[in-house]
Amino acid sequence: MAGNGMKIKTSLLVKAIPPWILGIPGEPDSPTLIEQELAELGATARVLQGMRMRTVDELLSEFAFRFQFPAYFGRNWDALTDCLTDLSWLPGLAYVVVIDQARYLLDSEATNTTGLFLHVMEEVSERWAAPINLGEEWDRPSVPFHVLLRESPGNVKEMGQRFRSPTAELVS
Repeated sequence: MAGNGMKIKTSLLVKAIPPWILGIPGEPDSPTLIEQELAELGATARVLQGMRMRTVDELLSEFAFRFQFPAYFGRNWDALTDCLTDLSWLPGLAYVVVIDQARYLLDSEATNTTGLFLHVMEEVSERWAAPINLGEEWDRPSVPFHVLLRESPGNVKEMGQRFRSPTAELVS
């Protein structure tokens, strides 16, 4: 990608294959710039701020705000999964969640909460990757859904250790 510090093979973001979660180096940039660059690839992207997601409640609020969740959003893990696997109000050929300053993500919660978050993101990605072909109006092909955990270059390795997962990868 262009000069905004997103050092990643963009081809990974437009394919519905793992790794679903990528830890990448990059300095915090204008969210609009990142969203525009990803839009040029055909992806609907939302930039979330790790500083605003230190607790589960804050994480749910940030997702609801950035993804414009419907009023019925239940503010729990199941509701997050349900809304992220629907996104009918936010059409896209691919979806990318960019979390800037990821080192702060859920840092005020118990360690297992991070694992739960990763599990939810993996489940959402896997559901989008599975095409729906039932002869119904909601049928769709597989759709890429990826999560980019962005962190300053000096903190990427530490962040990568914290966010270990079978379908996560650290890009250096």
